[in-house]
Amino acid sequence: MCYHGFSLREETQFWPGVFMPENTFGKHMEILLKQPYQVINLQDALSRMQTNPFPPYSVVITFDDGFFSIYKEAVPYLLRRKLPATIYVTTYYCLNQNPIFRLVVQYMFWKTHTTKIDIADLGLPPKGLLSMEDRANKRQIMWQIIEFGEAKLDEPARCRMAKKLGDLLAVSYQDILESRCFSIMNLSEIEELVSKGIDIQLHTHRHVFPEDAETANRELRDNRAVLEPITRKPLKHFCYPSGIWSRNHFAILKDAGIDSAVTCDPGFNNPNTHRLALKRYLVGSNVSKIEFEAELCGLKELLRRLKFPWLTTKSQEY
Repeated sequence: MCYHGFSLREETQFWPGVFMPENTFGKHMEILLKQPYQVINLQDALSRMQTNPFPPYSVVITFDDGFFSIYKEAVPYLLRRKLPATIYVTTYYCLNQNPIFRLVVQYMFWKTHTTKIDIADLGLPPKGLLSMEDRANKRQIMWQIIEFGEAKLDEPARCRMAKKLGDLLAVSYQDILESRCFSIMNLSEIEELVSKGIDIQLHTHRHVFPEDAETANRELRDNRAVLEPITRKPLKHFCYPSGIWSRNHFAILKDAGIDSAVTCDPGFNNPNTHRLALKRYLVGSNVSKIEFEAELCGLKELLRRLKFPWLTTKSQEY
C-alpha cells in the first residue's frame, strides 16, 4: 500500500489523489486490523518472497516523499496500533525547509480567485496582464513559472518568487510556510521516527531518477548521504519518484546495492515479481471504502487481469 500526505489545511481538496484526512487513514487501518489482514514490515515481506510462504493476507504499508504531515498525522496512529511501516524520503527539501516549490505554485493557482496576472513582476515575459479565466491559459502560465523557477533559480530565489507569486495571487506564502503543509520532515523528525522503529528508505535527493547512470547514481549518493547517518545502517530499498520506472534502471540500482524498488503500478506481489519493480496500491482520499476493500481482497486485481483499463492507477504528477 502507498500513501503520500495528509491534510493540515486544504490539501485533500487540492489534490485528493495524493492527500487525505487523517481520519480516513485511520479507517483504512481499522479495516486491516478488524479483517484477517496481517501487516508485516518491508524486510520481512522481501525475505518471505524468497524463502518462505507469506502469512495469509499480508500487507506492507509504505509512504512516499516524507511529508511533515506523515510525521504529524499518520505516524502517531501507527505507533499506537504497533503497525510497521516504511517511509521513502526525498531529501532536498529535508535539508531546505521550504515548501516544495512545484507543489506550492500549483496550490496557489488552485487556491486563487485572481483572474489576471502580470508575470513580468516575477521576471518572466511577456509584460502586461495575462488572463487566467480560461483554464488552459491558467495552466500554461502556472507551468511557465514552475519550469522557469526549477531551471533558472536557486532555492532562495525560488522562495522569493513563490512569496511574490502569493502576493500577486492573494494567497499567503507565509501561511503555507508556517503550516508546513507542503514541507518534508526535517532531520530531527526523521531521527525521532528511526528511534521509534519506523523504517526510513531511499527516494532520491531531488525527486528525479533519469535513466542516465551518472545522474541517477548522484541522486542515490546524495539521498544516502543525508539519511544513512540518521538510520546508522546501509539503506538498500528504493522508491521510484512519481512511480516512473524502466527496466533500464535495474542495472543502475543493482550496481548501487539496492535490493528492492517499489513502483506505483497496482497489483499483488509474489515470488515471481521482480524485486526492482514491486507493485503497490496508490491510496488517496479519492478512493472509496468499497474500492479500498476491493483492492485488499483481490477483486480489483482480478478485474485488471480481465483487461479493464480504467482500473489502472495513474502516478502523481509532481
